[in-house]
Amino acid sequence: MTMQDKPIFEQKYSVLDSDMDINYLVTPLAVLKYYQDCVSKFMASRHLAAFDLVQKKLFWNISEQNVRFTDTRAVWGDKIVVEIWINGIVPSKIFINYRVRIENGREFAEGCASWSILHLDTREPAEMEKILKDAGIKTEEEKERVHVDYNVEPGKPVSQLNHVVNLTDLDISGHTGNASYLRLAVNALSANEVKDLEPDFLSIRFLKESFLKDSLTCNLYQTEDAHEQTIARAEIVNASGCKISQIYCTWRPNIGHEYSAQVQQLRRSVRH
Repeated sequence: MTMQDKPIFEQKYSVLDSDMDINYLVTPLAVLKYYQDCVSKFMASRHLAAFDLVQKKLFWNISEQNVRFTDTRAVWGDKIVVEIWINGIVPSKIFINYRVRIENGREFAEGCASWSILHLDTREPAEMEKILKDAGIKTEEEKERVHVDYNVEPGKPVSQLNHVVNLTDLDISGHTGNASYLRLAVNALSANEVKDLEPDFLSIRFLKESFLKDSLTCNLYQTEDAHEQTIARAEIVNASGCKISQIYCTWRPNIGHEYSAQVQQLRRSVRH
């Protein structure tokens, strides 16, 4: 570990049964959820939690986030540790990297997200650098980040799913939470695809807000590359055709033995 990626904060979690997929492995959505919670707890320790900001008519906003799986994902009951560190601060954004590992064991995921503080009334960026400095968070020079091509291939989508934003989709800011967009894209996949493909990398970009009762459509496009990876790109649009969110992910064939040992161990631990 270098000084550049030395964690500034860490948090422990237990993988819940509701966080597993049909292969008994923790879902990408759950990993992103743990990461966001870890960042939120760090910001709360600096009096920059959502409930602190709302008193100043401000709120946190994530514009882009990603996760890359570097090893077999955790299973139900595993104790995991999320570590975060700052990858750079620019006038309107802070980039926060993370890694996720089994407690006292191997790392299995890593990624980054860009966070902004916006004014509730105008949705305009607040003075990020000043707010962070006042909270004692050291300004860092922006380092190299992952750049993703979200543009879809011309042609018809392989799958299309419509959704009306409901109360369970909303977050504390009153708009559709980022997890809901990812769930919508995952639901556009077939059950066989989720079972037979192992997620490798996922990135999601948020372009425009949506609110209660808005009609959304997820268009899913898929291609395959020379390395037998399935590349999926999704665009979520509103009823006016405006892009709300874009998602890019790569999947590799699930050859079975990658998770069989973990599942067998899980079954033995549950029986005893």
